Amino acid sequence: MQQVDYEELVRRIRRVWPEEKVAKWVNAYRIGTDKEKQEMKKALEARMHSLPAFMRILKQSFSVWFNDQHDVCGTLWEGRYRSMIVC
Repeated sequence: MQQVDYEELVRRIRRVWPEEKVAKWVNAYRIGTDKEKQEMKKALEARMHSLPAFMRILKQSFSVWFNDQHDVCGTLWEGRYRSMIVC
């Protein structure tokens, strides 16, 4: 798994997280111990390299946005992400 430095990690999460969530993470990282910082980075890096985790976050984020835009609630998709051969 590729290691990502702190600046790159923050740049990437800014692209997908709301600014308030990024600010909370950055603040927690800055005041954390070295061990806590390692664990926080490791958790994010693991999620970055996991297709199921990526799809879960993508679907959740889009569902929240869509529901807010259309004043509805509930899920947009059912079932797990799965792969299939496309011809």
